[in-house]
Amino acid sequence: MNGAETLSATEIGWLQGGDWGAVIAGLAMLHKRGVLATGVGRIRRTGSAPQDAEPLERALYAALYGSIGPRELARQKRVQRALRDVRQSLVERGLVLTSSRRVLMPLLLVALPPALLPKLVAAGMVGVTEGC
Repeated sequence: MNGAETLSATEIGWLQGGDWGAVIAGLAMLHKRGVLATGVGRIRRTGSAPQDAEPLERALYAALYGSIGPRELARQKRVQRALRDVRQSLVERGLVLTSSRRVLMPLLLVALPPALLPKLVAAGMVGVTEGC
């Protein structure tokens, strides 16, 4: 992979665990940068916004008001928008299927074989034996 194809920490997190994986990766990066304080099931910001943060990290930081739980933070609108952007970036790189393909592919795998079988038999591509 060259520099243009490298994945960010939040993209790797998304590939590992979806939206929640990306949020955890973003929070871990913010904690590593020293701008988060953790408590029992709660986090709060302690420093100023990092300038070199990824877009999801910036959204997480901006959505932190007071002390909040990570799941509650992940449900904030600005974080949800940033998560959609992470997913879209992965779709554009061909690393993740679009939503329509994720739904359509299994349906086609179930519906097409029974529909094609009569045509294959008629074309003589599939042999049919009589009796046992």
